[in-house]
Amino acid sequence: MMLAFSRISLQQLQVENVGVDDANIFFVYAKNFAEGHGFVYNTDGERVEGFSSMLWTLVLAGVFLVFSEPEPAILFLNLLFGAVTLSCLVNFIGEWISRSIGKPIPPFLGFSGFILLAWSLLSPGFVIWTTITLMENGLWTMLAILATLQMFKFAHSGESSLPSRISFALLLALVILCRPEGMLWSAVLLSCAFLGHWLLDRRLGQAVKEVIIPAATCFFTVIGLFAFRIWYFGYPFPNTYYAKVSPDRAYNLIEGAKYSVRFHLSHWVLPVLTLVIVLGVWKLSLSVFRRIRFPDSNNSAQHPSEISWGLISAVLLVGGIIPILVGGDHFQFFRFYQVVWPMLPLPLLMFVGPIVAERINLSLRSKALGLILVTGLLLILPRDSWFDIGPSHRIRSEFNIVKRDRALGDILNLSFTDTDRPSIGVVAAGAIALVYDGKVIDMMGLNNLDMAHAEGDRKGRKNHAAFNKDVLLRQSPEILTPFVVESIEILATAHKELLANSKKHPNEDVLKGLRREQRFLDAYQLGALRILDGKLLGGWFRRDYIESLSGRLFYPVIDS
Repeated sequence: MMLAFSRISLQQLQVENVGVDDANIFFVYAKNFAEGHGFVYNTDGERVEGFSSMLWTLVLAGVFLVFSEPEPAILFLNLLFGAVTLSCLVNFIGEWISRSIGKPIPPFLGFSGFILLAWSLLSPGFVIWTTITLMENGLWTMLAILATLQMFKFAHSGESSLPSRISFALLLALVILCRPEGMLWSAVLLSCAFLGHWLLDRRLGQAVKEVIIPAATCFFTVIGLFAFRIWYFGYPFPNTYYAKVSPDRAYNLIEGAKYSVRFHLSHWVLPVLTLVIVLGVWKLSLSVFRRIRFPDSNNSAQHPSEISWGLISAVLLVGGIIPILVGGDHFQFFRFYQVVWPMLPLPLLMFVGPIVAERINLSLRSKALGLILVTGLLLILPRDSWFDIGPSHRIRSEFNIVKRDRALGDILNLSFTDTDRPSIGVVAAGAIALVYDGKVIDMMGLNNLDMAHAEGDRKGRKNHAAFNKDVLLRQSPEILTPFVVESIEILATAHKELLANSKKHPNEDVLKGLRREQRFLDAYQLGALRILDGKLLGGWFRRDYIESLSGRLFYPVIDS
């Protein structure tokens, strides 16, 4: 089913299997690492952690070692991750309800399992971000959900076996290595495992003993990761953190809160699910309070299903808060929330599922009608449904950037020799760096240490606010924002429109008004260079680079 829906995504959007530009940044590092250059953006450049997942980069490096065209293999991996994730979720809820009511329910035919599948697959955002974007979302979602389910089993297992502790510990280590927020996820999962043992088994010492191996594994994984980063890159956090996250915590919280509100308004069911999650965490908090207040009394005993509901809810609540803490994201379909998306109905299903299964005996016809009704509501009522996915959808632009910049990289490679390829400054830094054999300077700082660590409030266009004018002029790329243009007149018109738009919406100008400053105009000239097959390469050209050109026609835009 994941394969079918991913194919629908590609066909509806009318895009090729090339991933989004951020995925191509992963490809750049994976390719360079596989070729023996290490974790670098430019093959002869600085070591920089310009990617958000160490584990995914290593996985991709293995793919690049085997395949010359890696995209189909990467899509296959994402489809495999998605299939494993949904299969485990459906089996989990079926087994849990079956144990709760004391009679077997076919896992893949049960009403709750069907709802989980429908909830996930009828969400274009979940399918697109975990498959065809070719990002780490598929791996991250699988690991986070498998670790959550393992936590649940671990917490309910009484005195667990050594293999069970080790498997839980390994999953937590992979979660930490997969995403920066994996450290918080693992801490929450570890805490929930301890609480589950403590509340259900009522022996503090045994609960501590159960989590020693997973806790030690998390500790040494985090210490090892920080030590490696400081030794190899010189900084404790990924470069993307310094480039994206504003030092103003209040600003991050405000932007993150807006992101969360938009997310909850995107689907009619989300406020209900969130309310159930909050209620589950409240119930869990009451259980902990009573356990502390009456450690040896029967008053501390709680119904296991309430604790189960609370443990899953606690994980989902923290997973929902993390995007708020980092200030949200700029991509369509709420990328940061896709990791919790398949699990969001779990607390509600755990709360009402056993009651419905045990007390309401519906006929086969009524069940079928119910499933059809649920499918219809999930399909037509969300703000972004499958009916809205098409060539005009905004998410398509993320794929178009890749196609455009890969073509530009090929043109640049053919237009210049190995010894005279100019350095270029770019905003979208993935696809162009994957293809172009010259030096690429990421002006947004994700793959640029000086830019990421320069002073600035990181306010403005989300994830594109690290740009520093002084750093750029110091790094001084020979061509700025290159692109193929049909004529010099079109270039001049486009420039005027850009200046007018940036003046009207200054926060949308990622170069922060640099193109109006005299020091920039003294150093750069807007124009077009005649290149391969008579094509024109437009952009801002460093004036001394223009003077060094020989045998090439350059057309300046006058009064730019």
